[in-house]
Amino acid sequence: MRKKKKSSRSSSGKQTTTSPSSRNASQSLVGIAGVRILHAATRWQEDMDVYLDGKRMVRRLPYGAMTNYVSIHSGDSYLEMNRNQTEGSVVSQILSVRNGKLCTLALIDSEDVSKKNPKLITIPDHTENQEGEMGQIRFVHLHSQGSNVDLVVNNRVIFNNIPFTHLTPYVPIQPRRLELKVQVTGMMNTDHESITLPLFAKDVVTVFYLGDVEQGDRLLLVHDR
Repeated sequence: MRKKKKSSRSSSGKQTTTSPSSRNASQSLVGIAGVRILHAATRWQEDMDVYLDGKRMVRRLPYGAMTNYVSIHSGDSYLEMNRNQTEGSVVSQILSVRNGKLCTLALIDSEDVSKKNPKLITIPDHTENQEGEMGQIRFVHLHSQGSNVDLVVNNRVIFNNIPFTHLTPYVPIQPRRLELKVQVTGMMNTDHESITLPLFAKDVVTVFYLGDVEQGDRLLLVHDR
């Protein structure tokens, strides 16, 4: 198994992050359901505790971090999140995951700035077997204070005009060393995050675009399998 890079910095000095791999998650979760949790609420950067059906499954999840997949029973589960060591839910909802499926549950800011609490969105993840030797990549915009952006790969725009909360489909891409950056749609050479991704055959990667009150934009790269 290849080792994953820890946090690094781009040439512009901004922070980039890679997540622990979920590369074999779909094989290990065949026949049951799986969920992973991402803390992406820019205005709620406190550590969060996560409870599933009343039992704590994650303690002190920091902003910008994602858990590995956790196996759960398919069907409905009750999930809630609160600030570490405090009572009362920041957000809660019924989570429905079909048998054999994987998903990412992301805590994000509400689009309505008048609403105090963040919200949870469910992002379906890759579970299908791949044919051939191509890799796959997709992009998810979770930066509540960010403009519509493009994802640029090796100086070519592959996803265009992506707004907050939107995710793209997976697209095939030739395995090689990729230079990734985001740019505000309609503008060139903007001072946004850049990161290098060595993409290997059959890699499936999600690029999450996050914001940070103190450190600016960041990209979180996660292997879905």
